[in-house]
Amino acid sequence: MRYIFLILLFLSTFANAKSILILNSYHASFDWTNKQDESFMKVLKSSGYKDADFYIEYLNTKRVPFGKKREKEFKEYLAKKYKNKKFDLIYSTDDDAINFLIKYKDEIFKTPVKVVFSGVNNLSLAPKLNRKEYVGVFERMSPKANVDIAKKVVENLKTIYLIGDDSTTYKAVKKLFTKELTDHTLKYIYLSSRNIYYITNKLRAAKKESAAIFVMPTSYVDNNGKFIPMHEALELLSSAFQKPIISPADVFMGVTNVIGGYCVSGVSQGKSAAKLALKVLSNKDISKIKMKTKSPNQYIFDEKYLSKFHIKKEVFQAFPDALIMNRTFSFVEIYKIQIIFVIIIFLFLTLFLALIYRKNRILKNMIKSIKVFTHSTLSGIIISDEHLQCIDANDIALKFFGFTKDEIKGKYLFDFVQADYLPLVKENLLNNNTLTDEIKFLKKDKSEFYAITRGENIEIDGKKRRISSIVDITYRKELEDKLKETNQ
Repeated sequence: MRYIFLILLFLSTFANAKSILILNSYHASFDWTNKQDESFMKVLKSSGYKDADFYIEYLNTKRVPFGKKREKEFKEYLAKKYKNKKFDLIYSTDDDAINFLIKYKDEIFKTPVKVVFSGVNNLSLAPKLNRKEYVGVFERMSPKANVDIAKKVVENLKTIYLIGDDSTTYKAVKKLFTKELTDHTLKYIYLSSRNIYYITNKLRAAKKESAAIFVMPTSYVDNNGKFIPMHEALELLSSAFQKPIISPADVFMGVTNVIGGYCVSGVSQGKSAAKLALKVLSNKDISKIKMKTKSPNQYIFDEKYLSKFHIKKEVFQAFPDALIMNRTFSFVEIYKIQIIFVIIIFLFLTLFLALIYRKNRILKNMIKSIKVFTHSTLSGIIISDEHLQCIDANDIALKFFGFTKDEIKGKYLFDFVQADYLPLVKENLLNNNTLTDEIKFLKKDKSEFYAITRGENIEIDGKKRRISSIVDITYRKELEDKLKETNQ
């Protein structure tokens, strides 16, 4: 049983070890191509095909003219290299690769193989493709949406320069622009050439009330016929045109003077193609898998160059789902969490202080009431702490004992009691008993007087206090003594 399980496990692993050829129109270092390839492979590997074998080839059409001779050489190269190789799928990126496969796939590969493509601009291919073998994602730029952006950012816009090279992709995209740009209040000037300096010279002479759109500015050479890398070419073009430039593709972003646009995305193209590939690899009838003719585009803006041309933020704020590059944040946006935290702490402290203030006010009113009571009564009142040490006394008590308020503070209750009565008083005070008895007290001058005293333990502001009331009965005692003498 164990061996059967291992065999099944091996067979299931082998079943997912698909062989996939990726045929790219452009070169390995081209950012647009890399984004498609990487996102395509990432989706497949995370969807059960982590053991898939990917074979990657590049037609390199942006660097080397892809004429009939070059087509034949590349066809022979692939046929020889993969003579004995059977592929489960071919992934094709951009127009040149799909056109090449339509012509030569059946000659190169002896066994039938299905094709998933992305980044194809020529939408007219859709009805011509053999739907038993081809399915894919078309790349469709949005000329009208990007012209609308140009209108928003350039006041009194009159001219739009549409910049491209002379590649197959540019020619396909130009047809789309020509078809969709029907606003005849604007003048459209198409600038395309393989020689980049022809275009930069034209751009330097551009009129004031103008903008530019990068249609397909990716394949250029200098005056000596030397290939110019895309990002270097984009910088040359944008530096020659010191006005806002609109980008219809994410790979043209991050370049001088490019403010943004409604962009096609290499990552989105690759992901969408991978989802179709998963269906094909699961043996779903390819002819029943729907073509993706609506391009997954996104608004992208570069705040750095919006600011350079004094373009208001309202331009991109009108597109809530837009991706903002080089965004500058206000102090509040940067420290939003910290500010919220400080506000919460402030509110908490305010509430805490308000409660303390209220409690103190209640306490003060209580103390005031006690003072009013103690000063209005005929009894002497002494307030002592938990150690029976005097902290306050009313005027009657001060008169009884002959002390000032400052003098009486700090004295112990025992200090006022005549020695013969100390044992009784101590027993009651230390046991927190209420004492209501006749006690002989000592004044400041050591003279004595009789009084009835009563004590209560209370708590004020969380602290233990004892309130002792004293009623002088000296006069009563004198009368009693005289009465006894008379009776005798």
